[in-house]
Amino acid sequence: MPEQDKLDVRNQKKDSISNNNSIAEVDSTGKKLITKEIKGFRKGFKMPFASSNTKKDTSSSKDKAKNVLPKTDSLHLKSTLVKKLGLNDTTSIFKKLEKTAKTSGNVSAGYDYGVVPFTTNTTLPLGFYKAEGNIKVEAMKLPFDVTFYYSDLNTISGLHNYFRVSFDSKKFQDNMRQKASGQVEEQKGKLGNLYKERQDLERKLYYLKSMPEPSDYEQGIGKSFDYTGMMKTPAMPKVGTLPKDSVKLPKDSLSSSGKGSTDSLARSEAKLKHEADSIAAFQKEYEHKYDSIQKVITKYQKQLDQIEWAIMYAKKLMHSMDDPNQIVSGQTTPYLSKTENLFLKVKKLDIGLCYPNNSTFLISGSAIKGVNLEMENENFFFAFTSGKTLSNLIYSTNPLQNNLNNTQNLYNFFDFNNVNSGRRVTSVKFGPGRKEGTHLHVGILYGYGSTSYPFDLNPTGPTGLQYEKNYVVELDGKIVVTKNNVLDLVYGKSAILQSSVSTGDFQKGVSAIFDPLRSNAALVRFTSTIPKTKTKVTLTTRWVDPFFKSYGVGFMRDDNFRYEIKAEQTLTSKIKLTTFFRKEQDNLLSYYNYTTNLTTIGANLSVKINRNFSVRVGYNPVLQTVVTKDNSYSLNNHNNISNLVLIFNPHLKKFSSTFNALYSYYNLSNVLQTNEFQSVNVSNTTQFKSGFRFISSATWFHSSVIDTNGNNTLLIVEEVGYSFKKGAMVSIGGKAAHNTVIDWEYGYMAKFLFPVIKHFSLEGSFEKLVIGDFYNSLNRAQVEKFPYYCSLKVTYKW
Repeated sequence: MPEQDKLDVRNQKKDSISNNNSIAEVDSTGKKLITKEIKGFRKGFKMPFASSNTKKDTSSSKDKAKNVLPKTDSLHLKSTLVKKLGLNDTTSIFKKLEKTAKTSGNVSAGYDYGVVPFTTNTTLPLGFYKAEGNIKVEAMKLPFDVTFYYSDLNTISGLHNYFRVSFDSKKFQDNMRQKASGQVEEQKGKLGNLYKERQDLERKLYYLKSMPEPSDYEQGIGKSFDYTGMMKTPAMPKVGTLPKDSVKLPKDSLSSSGKGSTDSLARSEAKLKHEADSIAAFQKEYEHKYDSIQKVITKYQKQLDQIEWAIMYAKKLMHSMDDPNQIVSGQTTPYLSKTENLFLKVKKLDIGLCYPNNSTFLISGSAIKGVNLEMENENFFFAFTSGKTLSNLIYSTNPLQNNLNNTQNLYNFFDFNNVNSGRRVTSVKFGPGRKEGTHLHVGILYGYGSTSYPFDLNPTGPTGLQYEKNYVVELDGKIVVTKNNVLDLVYGKSAILQSSVSTGDFQKGVSAIFDPLRSNAALVRFTSTIPKTKTKVTLTTRWVDPFFKSYGVGFMRDDNFRYEIKAEQTLTSKIKLTTFFRKEQDNLLSYYNYTTNLTTIGANLSVKINRNFSVRVGYNPVLQTVVTKDNSYSLNNHNNISNLVLIFNPHLKKFSSTFNALYSYYNLSNVLQTNEFQSVNVSNTTQFKSGFRFISSATWFHSSVIDTNGNNTLLIVEEVGYSFKKGAMVSIGGKAAHNTVIDWEYGYMAKFLFPVIKHFSLEGSFEKLVIGDFYNSLNRAQVEKFPYYCSLKVTYKW
C-alpha cells in the first residue's frame, strides 16, 4: 500500500460578497478538506476529498441562490426592523434617532408694539407676542423642514398661527445620490474580490478535472499482469518449455542448481503476484478517491455558480448607481433599504399648513390645515389630502390692495371666488402613469361645512339649516403625444347636499353626483413646443356649469366659460416675449338677465441687455362688457395693469451695488367709477467689504381715490449700517415724506442685532412713522397718538 501523507486540515474561508450585508457566503459549508499524495500517479499531487467527520452539506442550490441575492423576508417583524435600522437588542430606535438626527435652523420669540400695519383693529397703539421658527431636521437620512408662527393677536389679516412639517424630497434625492456615489467604489472593490475568487475556483476546477479517469489510469500503467485484470503482459514461460537457444547455461548448471532455479522462478512468480495484488488494491482505492474528487468538483461548481450570480448582481447595483433618473423617477433601487425606496416615491408630504395642488377640480388654490401627500413611481400616482380650509377675509390696510380685491370679486379678473373656507375636505386621487407623463387618474373629494361662514360664524350643528355636504369626482387624463406635444383632458362632476332642503337628500351620499343637475366641469389643454424656433404654445379651454362647486378649489368661479391662447417665444439669448389672449363669459344657461364678457390681452417682455442690466415690461388690458338679454342696457369698462422694472448690478471690485427701479400703473373700473393708481420706486443698496452698508430709496404714490391722507405722497429714506465680523449689526436712518395735505413730515429709525451668548442673539428695531410708510386707510388721529412701531426678539440659531 502506498504511504499516506500527513493530513492537511484547513477550513475554507467564508467569502462574503454582499451589499448592505445581504450577499451570502461563497462557501457556507465550512467542510474540512484532507489531502493525500498518491504514489505512482503524479509527483507531489495532493488530492482533496471530504473527511469522514465532515458535516454533510444539506443546503440546496435554491437556498444558496437565495443567499446570493439580498434577503427580503424575515421570520419576525422585530428582527426585520432591527436589521433595517442597524439596531441590536440593547439599542432602541430613539437612541438610533438621537445618534443619526441632524438639526439646524432658528427659532425666535419677541414682542411688537405700536402702529401694527397688518391688523384689522382700529384701536391703536397695540402690542402682541409672537414666536416663529424655521428648522431643518434630518433623521436616518430623511430630511424635513419645520416652520411655525404664533401670536396672541387675533385681529390680524392673512394667515397666522400655523405650523408646517414638510418632507424635502429634493434633498432626500441628493442624499441618495451621495449614497450611490459612495457605494460605487465599494462595489468595485467587491467586484474585484469576486473576480479573484472566481479565478481561484476555476484554477482548482481545471486542476481537478485534468485528473485521468480510472479507466485511463488502467490503460496507462502497462500490460504486465494477466491475472489481476489490470495489467496484461506476455505470459511467463513454463520450466522445460523454453527454447533451446533462449538461455545459455553452463553444462553443469542444470545438474548443480536445477532445484534452485525452480525455487527462484516460484519466488519471482509469487513476487509478481504480490505486486499485482498491491496494484489491484491501489486501483480500487484510486477509484474510491476519484469519486471523492468528483464530489469536490461538484461543490466547487456550485460555489462558482454562486459567484457568477454575485458578479451579475454587483454589476446591476453599479448600473443602477450610474443612472440618476432611477432615483428621480422613484424606481426601486436594490442598494437602498425598503424605507429609503418608499420615500423616493414621496414627492410631497406636508403636515399642518398645506397648499395642495394635485388636481384641477378637487384641490387647487386653497390653504388647508391638515395633511397633504403625493407619491408616484415610474407607472403609478397617488395623492391624499385631508384637513380644514382656512378662513381668510380679503382685507388689508392698503387701499390699492383693497381696490384690487374688490375688482377681483366684481369682475372675476383673477378668478377670485367668494369666501368658502373653514370647511372640512378629504380628497383621494390615484391611477396609472406619472403626474407629468401619460396617465389616467381618478379622484374623489368629500367636503362638509357651513353654507356661509362670513354671515354664520357660529353654526349650531349638523342638524341646522346652514350645513351642507359636497361630493366631487374627477377623471384626469394626459397624453404625451410626443416629447414636445402634450394633451390634457380633465372632467369633473359635483353635488351639493344642503340640510335646509331635505333631510333625505342630505343623507343621500355620493350617489347624488349622478343626478342630472348641471354641475359639470371640463378642461382641455394642448401644449406644443417647437424646438427650432424656441416657441411654446398653450391652448386652453374650460367650461364650468352654474351648479358646479368644489370646496377644495379656492380660485375658480362657477358659471364660466373660458378659452385662452398663450405663446412664449425666445427671440434671442437675451430677449424673451410672452403673450396671451383670454376670453371668458358667464350666464351660460341664461338664468340671469345680464351677461358679462371679459377679454384680457397680455404682453410681457424680458430683455437682458448685458450681465449687469436687465429690463422687464408688462402690459395687460382687461375689457369688460355687460349686456342684458333684451339689449336694453350695456356697460363697457376698460381696465389696465402695466409695469416696468429696471435692474442694474454693476460689476465692482471693492464693493457691490444694486439699483432697482419700478413703475406700476393700475386703471380699475367698476359700475360707479374708475380708479387710478400709480407708483414709482427707485432704490439702491451698496455693501462695502469693510462692513458698511448704505440703503437709499425714494417712492412716489398717486391715487385718484381721495382720503384723509391725501393722494400724492413722496417718501425718501436714507439708512446706513455696519456689520461686525462676529455677527453684530447696527443701522440708523432718517425719513422724509410729503403730500398735498400734510406737507413735510420727518421720521427716523434704528435697528440692531447683537450676539449675546453662543447661539443666542438679540434683535430689535424702532422707528417713527410718517405718512409715506403706509398709504393706508388707518385713522390718522389714531396714528398721531403714538406714531411709532418697535419690536424686540430673541433668536436661537444653530
